Amino acid sequence: MATREARRPGLRLGIDLGGTKLLAGVVDAGGEVLGTGKLKTPFGGGAADLAAVLVAAADAALAGAERGREDVSAVGVAASWDVLQRKPLGTLRGQ
Repeated sequence: MATREARRPGLRLGIDLGGTKLLAGVVDAGGEVLGTGKLKTPFGGGAADLAAVLVAAADAALAGAERGREDVSAVGVAASWDVLQRKPLGTLRGQ
């Protein structure tokens, strides 16, 4: 039986939305970290500002890995409940 990694080739991109910073990391199928990105979490702007910083952090991690968006086969995003309660992040939940 094929392993999960064998069935889903490509890179994995993980993003952690924190209270002060946004971290992104790119790993290969074996779990080796290939690149990272770190930016300040933009709580003063709107949802578009947050989306722009998410993409910029992801692109920084990919640049560190010397790879492109087309090489990513899976993305995971994590944020604590405390972070999600802050404005303007509430707008992402439809409030």
